[in-house]
Amino acid sequence: MAWSWRELQGSPPVVMAGLFVGILVLELAFIASYVGGLSQPTAHDLPVAVVTSGPAAATLVSRVDTASGHQLAASVYPTMAAADRAIRTGRVAGAFRPGSAADTLVAAGAPTPLGKETLVGVLSRLASAEGVPLHTRVIRPLSTRDPEGLASFYLAVGWAVGGYLIGSLLGLARGSTPTWRGLAARVPALLLYAAASGIVGAAILTDFLGVLPGSPWAMAGVGTLTVLAVSLTTGALQRVFGEAGGTGLAIGIFVVLGNPSAGGPFSRWFLTGIWRDSAGLIPTSAATDAVRRLAYFPAAGVGSQLLVIGCWTAGALAVLAAGAAVRSAGGERRTPGG
Repeated sequence: MAWSWRELQGSPPVVMAGLFVGILVLELAFIASYVGGLSQPTAHDLPVAVVTSGPAAATLVSRVDTASGHQLAASVYPTMAAADRAIRTGRVAGAFRPGSAADTLVAAGAPTPLGKETLVGVLSRLASAEGVPLHTRVIRPLSTRDPEGLASFYLAVGWAVGGYLIGSLLGLARGSTPTWRGLAARVPALLLYAAASGIVGAAILTDFLGVLPGSPWAMAGVGTLTVLAVSLTTGALQRVFGEAGGTGLAIGIFVVLGNPSAGGPFSRWFLTGIWRDSAGLIPTSAATDAVRRLAYFPAAGVGSQLLVIGCWTAGALAVLAAGAAVRSAGGERRTPGG
């Protein structure tokens, strides 16, 4: 049943009881998702480059994988220069080169400290077993004002929260089944709000607070698309499931599942289960990845993240357009606001 807030007014006790149960389920899902996704971070196949060549390469890769308990996933690079490029484009978290007098580790400080700490811990043990020291060099360090790597996550979460709040508000104020005329007014209004959110949100972290490096305008573009995708998806969910049901589903997708899958203080390599499977596939996590890349790995590009966000936008617009076509054809009872 597609419930609207207006239909809930004066509704029988059984309906209100159902709403109470639904909210309780959402609350408990929130707790379970955050604790399950973020409480026990352990690396799983964190990619690392092993700089070596010749017949010993396969043996060294196997040694690294075994020493890490498969926390790391090693791959061979012929030179340190090639491995360095892989780090700067986000393909690997670090590069390990064995030596006769000392082993060398070049590690990325971003996107979060735990990646570097895991590499140092595992490869220090490997070097110690060989009786040599490990010399570590850090590139792409985190901003001194963001030592835990949380700024990108909080920025993306703020955009997602703004998106579903403005989408929910429009559904409550103007109805969840707009006509073509109503949709033509709603989309530009959401785009204007999204642009303001993206520009100001990025400026706060880059220019005003100086928390993140990188282009504020590129980040603003990511923010604009993220807020637009979330707000339109919220409207589409309200169109299908009613204002109450659609708002609850939006919170479930973008907050209950989306926030933990974005990783918080961790990267996707430290997530498991549904959180890792959905990492990068929900606008919240896609935006977090995009901002981290723009801030610390600009050579990596953000094409795949923008594609994910764009697919959510296109899907939501398709649902809203179908709803407008049905209503314009006279197939539904009209609601206020057109």
